[in-house]
Amino acid sequence: MKIPLRERRRLETALEIQRATLALAEEQGFEHVTTEAIAERAGVSPRTFFNYYSNKEAAAVGHPPGFPDEAKAAFVRSTGPLRQDLLVILKANVEQLEERQDIIVGLGRLWRESGRVKWTIDTEIEKLAADLADCLAERTPGMDPRLRKGLADWTMRLSGLAIGRWAEGGADNLTEALDAIWEEQLEVARYLLA
Repeated sequence: MKIPLRERRRLETALEIQRATLALAEEQGFEHVTTEAIAERAGVSPRTFFNYYSNKEAAAVGHPPGFPDEAKAAFVRSTGPLRQDLLVILKANVEQLEERQDIIVGLGRLWRESGRVKWTIDTEIEKLAADLADCLAERTPGMDPRLRKGLADWTMRLSGLAIGRWAEGGADNLTEALDAIWEEQLEVARYLLA
């Protein structure tokens, strides 16, 4: 699907602001970064900054990609094994991050440094988990809601582990990292069920 020019420019500006935020955080320490400095580094006005982000924490985290609509629809319609389909929808989400390794690495540092950034990232992950739980509800309406939430949370945790492995250079790409983490966790589950 081709993204309209206006939307593409908006996305590029958002990424420029995010990268400027992360670069300044690396240079000065996040607590010393101001929204004015971010706007200046990104080449936008402070007003433009606030058209994109509410504060510097939001600018650091940016707009993480959600699950693509096509992937959600395919997941809900599928009659294949749930384990396999969860991995497919998760890959559809993380593949959108492949070109953002610099951002992921910068966020990893900030996640450890700033409680507010950690909270903002965790909030975004919770939104993804809730979206996945909604997809699970459509696909498996008879599943206990607590189980759906637990399964969605577990799946997003695996995504985080894969992203961390990839960002630290433990895998050549996100898909490889996700496949490895997925298999490791399935082995844990098999061990528990043995």
